[in-house]
Amino acid sequence: MAATKFEQWQFDVSSFMILLGETEEMNYRLMRRSLTESLSAAPVAGLQNYLRSNYQLYEALGPTYYSPPSRKSAPLRNMRTARTMSHLKLLKHSRCTVYRIKERSDKIGLHQIHWQTQAWVITTWICFAAIISTLCYVHTSTWIGITTCSVFSGWSILLRLLEREFIENAKNKPSRPREHDSIMFMGPRNSCLVLEGSRGAICEWTGLGVQPKESNLAVFFRAISWLGSLLALLLVFIAIPNGSSTDQIAFVALNLLGQANVKVGQRINANSCLTSLEKIADDEARTRTHVYGFLLRRFGNGKWVDEMSLLPKTEVWDEWRQRVVKDQTRDAKMLYEECLEPEKGEISEKGGMDDAPRRLQTESTFSTTMSGATLTP
Repeated sequence: MAATKFEQWQFDVSSFMILLGETEEMNYRLMRRSLTESLSAAPVAGLQNYLRSNYQLYEALGPTYYSPPSRKSAPLRNMRTARTMSHLKLLKHSRCTVYRIKERSDKIGLHQIHWQTQAWVITTWICFAAIISTLCYVHTSTWIGITTCSVFSGWSILLRLLEREFIENAKNKPSRPREHDSIMFMGPRNSCLVLEGSRGAICEWTGLGVQPKESNLAVFFRAISWLGSLLALLLVFIAIPNGSSTDQIAFVALNLLGQANVKVGQRINANSCLTSLEKIADDEARTRTHVYGFLLRRFGNGKWVDEMSLLPKTEVWDEWRQRVVKDQTRDAKMLYEECLEPEKGEISEKGGMDDAPRRLQTESTFSTTMSGATLTP
């Protein structure tokens, strides 16, 4: 079979765009990029994401949290908190962790994060310059590659800046903002996360999500972002398939830079969020019973347990929840086993009493049968 010539290969740019991390781009948007992050030379990952309605931004919901002191539950609306929990794995398997929200962020930590952000943005500009320089000096490239890559990156920067102007964080002022409050998240595998702080800090971390600005300028910016994204996509679909192989390779490299940007950017953004937290407890939880014991010992055996339906409503669990709070040093699982032993004894004794008539009936039947067998000639 004759070898296929490289010049005969075709590049399906539409399939490549579909494979881009559109979901990751949406997650990065939900984290609310800083001004420095918006100036990155990397293109957005999944430009088609900006053609759709911003409803996903405004109505995004995270995991449900519960507040034992306030005895209320609600879905998490601050998606920056939700993405930070996911990226940094704050809900670790078989761990019960407690963080305190600082009144003021760690200046040293924020300074380090700020330098990390700047270093990454500079790296994206170096990579972008390398791609454009390669297109300028390689004789097999054409104007298509230079124009498309430049327009794609330039529009991405402008698009991120426009989004900062027509979307804002929803604000809420709780009553008694300096009063202490706590919230907790239940993990899927024997884990829980507790956040403690003032009511104002808790409200800021749970938040009301984002909302669109209602000014005429904001409406104009939204229209410009939609129209510009559509034109940029049309340019990519029309120009790149007609460019040289070098143009197409450069476009792929630029999109890979965009993929790296959403990954690294989310990680740095999550680390900056973590500088506002202080870990004050981190216990191992081998079973779900240990998780329940950890929460009861921290928040007490109050009405919140029943309102949250944390425990089954049985006599064994009722006794255990009282003992686990009184005896803080004993293992929660061992206490449950001790509470379970009397019930096992009652079941065993009841089973023995139920079996007594059956044994008597069996012995009587056996005796009659043996007597009949003896009398038979």
